[in-house]
Amino acid sequence: MGGVTQLIQEAEDAGLSLQADGERLILRGPRKAEKVVKQLIARKADVLLYLWSGLDMDDWIRRQDSRGRWGWERRDLTKADRWWARGDFEPSEN
Repeated sequence: MGGVTQLIQEAEDAGLSLQADGERLILRGPRKAEKVVKQLIARKADVLLYLWSGLDMDDWIRRQDSRGRWGWERRDLTKADRWWARGDFEPSEN
């Protein structure tokens, strides 16, 4: 599977609308888009982060830090700016 940006583009092309409501991912659209819906649900944490932040998450890498917290890292940023973490993320199967 491609990146989050590609997946969201596929969802929009299939007629889906996506909305973040706190920790909920709200999807609306035709039943024929069920395959894309399942992919979005499988990547829910990634999709929500994309929707919350407006960032292109394809440039970020998801990993655990030394304390076991899941977060995002973008190596082309300065060391002070490259890590973003939230303790409530679950590991994804990417």
